[in-house]
Order: sequence, then C-alpha cells, then structure tokens
Amino acid sequence: MFAAKTLADSIQHSKGICDAFNNAALIYYAEGLYEKGIESSIRAIQLAKQINNSSCLATAYTHLGLAYSAKGYMSKAMEYNIKALEIAEQIQDSTQTATCFRYIGSSYFNLKDYKNALFYFNKATNVFEDVNDQLALASVYIDVGKIYLQDELLEEAQLAMEKGLTLSKKLGNKRGVAYGYSALSEVFILQDELDKAEDYLKDAASIYLKLGDKSGQALALKGLARVNIKQEHFKLAVMNLERAVIMAKIARAKVLAKELYLDLSDAYAAQKDYRNALIAYSKYSVVKDSIFSRDKSRQLAEIQTKYETERLAREKLELSEKNQQQSYAMELQNKEQELVNNRNFLIIIVLIFAILLGIIVAVLMLRQNRLKAQVRESELEQRALHAQMNPHFMFNSLNSIQSLIATGDNSAASIYLARFSRLMRTILQHSRETFVPIQKEIEFISNYVELEKRRFNEAFDIEIDDEDVEDTHFTMIPTFVIQPFIENAIIHGLLRKPEKGHLKIMFEHYNKNFLKCIVEDDGIGREKASEFKSDKKHQSLGVGITEQRLQYLSMNYGIKEDFVKFIDLKNDTGEACGTRVELLLPIKYKTA
Repeated sequence: MFAAKTLADSIQHSKGICDAFNNAALIYYAEGLYEKGIESSIRAIQLAKQINNSSCLATAYTHLGLAYSAKGYMSKAMEYNIKALEIAEQIQDSTQTATCFRYIGSSYFNLKDYKNALFYFNKATNVFEDVNDQLALASVYIDVGKIYLQDELLEEAQLAMEKGLTLSKKLGNKRGVAYGYSALSEVFILQDELDKAEDYLKDAASIYLKLGDKSGQALALKGLARVNIKQEHFKLAVMNLERAVIMAKIARAKVLAKELYLDLSDAYAAQKDYRNALIAYSKYSVVKDSIFSRDKSRQLAEIQTKYETERLAREKLELSEKNQQQSYAMELQNKEQELVNNRNFLIIIVLIFAILLGIIVAVLMLRQNRLKAQVRESELEQRALHAQMNPHFMFNSLNSIQSLIATGDNSAASIYLARFSRLMRTILQHSRETFVPIQKEIEFISNYVELEKRRFNEAFDIEIDDEDVEDTHFTMIPTFVIQPFIENAIIHGLLRKPEKGHLKIMFEHYNKNFLKCIVEDDGIGREKASEFKSDKKHQSLGVGITEQRLQYLSMNYGIKEDFVKFIDLKNDTGEACGTRVELLLPIKYKTA
C-alpha cells in the first residue's frame, strides 16, 4: 500500500514538473526566446513519455510546433501540431483539439494557403465557442480577420479584428490587445488612414515592450515603417526597420527577419541608397535560402518518396500485365515452341541466379568493409578520449586547486573543483556517443576553456559564435573533435604572447552534410612557436587522431577536401599575428 502511494506521489510530482516545462516553453515563446522554448518543450516531451501522460505530451508537441512555426520551420511545425491533434482527439480534450486547429491554421497562413487556414480557424472557433474559451476566441477572431485582409475584404476584416480586440480588452489580455492593434493597423494602412494606423502601432509597440516580446516589437516597428514609407519619411522607415531587424535577430525569428530585410531594401531604394538596398536584399536572399534548404528539403523528400512509390506500383502493374500476355501466348504455341521457351526460361533463371549471387557477394563485402571501418572508428574514438585531457592538464588543474586551498581561497577552489568535475563527467558521458548536439559540445568547450583561463590567470579571452547554425539543439557533430585544436591554440599561441590574447570559435553552414568550425587565435603563430624546444617535442596526439576520425565518419559522402586546414595569419607588415584552423565536421539531425 505504501509503495503504491509512493509511486502515485512520484507520478504526480513528475506531472507537475512536466506542466512547469510546458508553461516555461509558452513564456519563452511569448518573449521571443524560441531556442529556450524548444529546449523546455523537448524536456516536457521526454518526461510526459516517461510517466505516460497524454495531456502533457499533446501540450508539449503544440508548443514545439508553435516555436518552429515562428522560426520558419513550417514542415516541422505542421508535423508536431498534427501529432498533438491526434493525441488530443484520442483523449477527447476539446480545448487542446481547438488549439491544435488554430496552430495548424497559422501554419497554413504562413505558407500562404489561406483557404486551408480559414478552414482550420473556423473549426477552432466552433470548438472554442462550445467550451466558452473567450481568451482563445479573441485571438482566433483576429486570425480570421487577417484572412479576410488577404482577400481584400477590408470591411469584413475590420469587423472580425475589432470583435477580437474588444474581447481582449474586456478580459484584460494585454498581449491580445497588442495583437489586435497591430492587425487593425494593416486595415487602416490600406484605407489610407495613416495617423490612426500609426497610433495603433505605437500602442502595440508600447505593450510588447512592457511584455518583453521581441517578435511583437519587431512586427509593430515593421508596421510603423510601412506608414513612414507611405508618408515618404524614408529615413524614419529605415530607422524603424533596422531596429526591427535587431529585435528579430534576438528572437531568432527567421521568417520575420526575411520580410524585414526585403522591406529594408525597398526603403533604401526609395531614398536612392542603392548600395545599402543591395546589401539588405542580399541578406534577405541568404535568410530565404536558409529557410528553404532546412525546411523545404523535407517537403521535397516527401514528394519524391510519393512519386517513387507511385512509379514502382505502375511498373509492377505493367509487368503483371506483360506476364499475363506472355502466359496466354505460350498456351497457344505448339510443343516445340514450349521446349524453346522452357530452355530460355532456364537460361534466364541461371542468369538471375548469377546476378543475385553477385549482388549477395558484393553486399557481404561491403558489409565487411563497413564493419572494419566501424571497428577502426571505435578504436580512434577511444584513442581520442585518452588523448583528450593530457596528464599535464589534469596534474596542473589539481595542483591549482591544491594551491587555492592552501592559500585559504576556498571559494575559488570550490568553483574550480566544480568545473573540473563537471568537465570529467561530460567526457565520460560523451565517450559513449559518436555524435552530440552542438549545444552540448559548446558547453563542454566553454567549461574546458574556463578552466584553462583560471589556470593561466585570465591570459586570454574567448568568443564563441554559433549564429549561423539554425538549431544547435538538433544539429549534431562528432564528439571530442574541436578541443585538441583549442588546446594547441592556447598552449602554443596565446600563452607565448606578452599581452592578453583572444580566442575565437565560429560555426558556419557549409552544406547539407557538413558544418565548418573555425578556431582562430591572435597568438605568436606556428612559425615562431616552433622555435621553442618544448613546442617541438609537444605534438597534440588528439589532432592527428581527429583527422583520421573525420575521414572515417565522412567516408560515405565522397568529399575530397581537407578536413583540417591550418592558415597562418599575417598583419599588414607581413608579420605573424595568429593561426586559423578550419575543420569540416559531418552533421546529423536529432529527432525529438
């Protein structure tokens, strides 16, 4: 009895934690912090599956779809919203079902499929009215108004939006009020009521500012820029759009950033600043292409799969009809022709058997080669792990801790020891994995560099730039490949400088299968470092192992470029001013 009660209490506690993650995801979405929202939703999904709670799972999928929709991943957004809808219908949760209808409608709206968007918005409206969820109804009324606006039905759009705005004001929903002001401003702009539109947009921007909603602020500033352009206040329009771009970047709202760059290009062109107009349009193209390559590729794959399935079915049907015709013709032939056909049949069987035998042999050989590669890869991973933290680093780290304790600086010793133990734990955890999310690898690198900084009395600064990576939680790279190059930069480059050094680590998109990682320091350079006797003897074992390991992990892609490239940096006078290492890392994508 006691055990059953303990189990029930544990499940109830876990549900509370799951609800907390879901609430946090929604708050992060409202504030434009989509990456943190995705992380919270993933944790909620994992916990909901552990305790088998369908309601928590449906909510988590809904919030995950919402975040991906804001980031421009429409296929992912639709996938998670449909998952949430299936669960909500199974457990007969009307409110959750209506919420899914609304978010699916929003995805169709972003894809400019207004017919399907209106269909799902109307389904959401009917359910919300049945359960009397007025808070949600207010937002859906405005959504429907935006559909009418696309069809240039301005009167119907204004009535629907005002209905939603009035309800939001009555309920005291500030975010809903700001959403209504922003939506209605679009109607007033089309009606040339620019002063009214400007007042509504300023009110919306003020509310979003108080709520800390970066995406909302960016939308309001975008609307103000439209008003400025109609008033021919182009400089003011540029200023508002540039502020909006900053807000969209902070929120990582790719779809919104794409639209803002296009508007900014038009605003620059209107004041005949064609150079900046071209720059803004180039940025628009880059963002647009990145959204397409990451999100639309999945849709294209689905279309391709459907096409291949239909083609195979058609060929199978044609082959079946051909066999039937041949069978009928054979029955009409005489015995002599039957003997000829039998002989040909035997020949075909022999040929097919020979081909199949050849295929089986080829497959077995390929499999054997892959097994050898996997064994070799496993050996390299173990050697990389053992070479990862050299004994000098461990000894010096423990010596530093001992020194801090001896001098009575227990607080600093405690912080140092905590970071050191966290680094050791991360190494042990990652040693079982071939690939880890970029976010986890960055945490490992940051912890390692922080220890080295403390050990060498803050002799250098560190900068990590992952802005070019669309999703650091789902994009995965091989474990323990970057640290050996960071260690070389610190030991052989930065610590030889008389003044404080700078270490920069950047991640850049290369293609669909690879990511480029750059480790750059402003140290003394490789040529000068080789003058020191200790540096000649100290060659990082991890660097050589890493090159071999990257070759094995990438053998299926047939890439001929160097996986590791060293570049000696020079200043204007030709003197060495640092070293740049470029790594090509194979990538995989993690599923939720």
